Amino acid sequence: MDSAAVAQYYDTTNDWIPGWTEQAERWNGRLAMLGLVISIGMEAALGHSVFASTLAQWLGLQ
Repeated sequence: MDSAAVAQYYDTTNDWIPGWTEQAERWNGRLAMLGLVISIGMEAALGHSVFASTLAQWLGLQ
């Protein structure tokens, strides 16, 4: 079943449809942007970069 047939079957573009579909790509992008916003918010709230300090710790620089 191709993605057009799946989208027509579900009759919406926001359903959570598994597989390589346009809907899956939309949800992937939405969740990635949500993670980015949460990451930036944490850095602003904590006053330092969580990613940079974690990376430095993993590399043994701290």
